[in-house]
Amino acid sequence: MATSDETERASARTAAAHDAKSDGLCKLSATHCDGYAFLDGRKTPRRMRGTRCVACGGMLDKWSTTIEPFPFKKRYDVSYTYDGVLVVSERFRVLYERCNWTGLSFVPVPRRDGFHVASLTDPPLRFPPTQPRREGPCRKCRRFEAVVVNGPARVIGNRRTFQGRFFRTDEEFGSLCKWTDGAVHDERSPLVLCGSDVAETIRLGKLTGWLHFEPAQVIRR
Repeated sequence: MATSDETERASARTAAAHDAKSDGLCKLSATHCDGYAFLDGRKTPRRMRGTRCVACGGMLDKWSTTIEPFPFKKRYDVSYTYDGVLVVSERFRVLYERCNWTGLSFVPVPRRDGFHVASLTDPPLRFPPTQPRREGPCRKCRRFEAVVVNGPARVIGNRRTFQGRFFRTDEEFGSLCKWTDGAVHDERSPLVLCGSDVAETIRLGKLTGWLHFEPAQVIRR
């Protein structure tokens, strides 16, 4: 017969497992569209858009920088630029509106009919501070040159449901890519998360983009 201490430990493990389950939240992964949103390729040498840190070259205003026309070769329903901008097709936008999903806003990509930059509008979900691996702190902007996720995505949240919504993490993942010509591409971006019902609808809709949905763990506090 189990002792009271053993029973309490078993109950604690069960509660912890319940708290760490996915709760219907998924990380949305997709292929790249073979383009940079913040590189002005018309300039020689290359001109990088946005306000930059004078020390590391990382973008200080990435998600408020106005999207100018940028080329991308591969056209999918859902994809990312190399510097982390989410690009979706008109087909995706129509599905989003028809399903009454929330959490995204759309801005047409200049000179690319039928494609939109999708921005995350809901408050970000917080990452546990100990999970990401951070490397190369910048002495000037205090950010890290590389941030890597260790294991499945885990977020802290107390929402009752994540269904029908898109979210982003409060931390940006990826790294600074320094080219031999001196250009610095800031490839750091938040993870994009969505409800499991959204993921299933996208799967059934057979949207293109080599889409993959990985369950994310939710820690309730």
